[in-house]
Amino acid sequence: IGGKPVRAIAYKAFTACSSITEIVIPDGVLSIGDAAFQYCTKLEKLEIPSSVTNVGAYVINECERLGELTINAALPTFGYKAFAHSGITNLVLASGITNINNYSFLFKMWGFFARICNFYARVT
Repeated sequence: IGGKPVRAIAYKAFTACSSITEIVIPDGVLSIGDAAFQYCTKLEKLEIPSSVTNVGAYVINECERLGELTINAALPTFGYKAFAHSGITNLVLASGITNINNYSFLFKMWGFFARICNFYARVT
């Protein structure tokens, strides 16, 4: 931005931006703050580069149109409910990811909450 490298996406930086449909975070970004893309109701695709070392809580919470999530970073863990309540159908995770907390991919199903990933169409 303005010729300067972006190293972090701040807390609630794009929360409720209803015009965003696709986000490809550039390599070099190290951190994604809490709720950075929460309530981006038209977001369909998110790609996180290998440079990211921190993903906050509620990053894409309530992004129900999100179909494709690619995490190229071998993160040690994700923030609380980082990818909760989204419509993920294609999930691609880096091979070095070793810990996914219980609520990272929490989703709603018929008014109830589930903590399982079996409903994703494709996880690689």
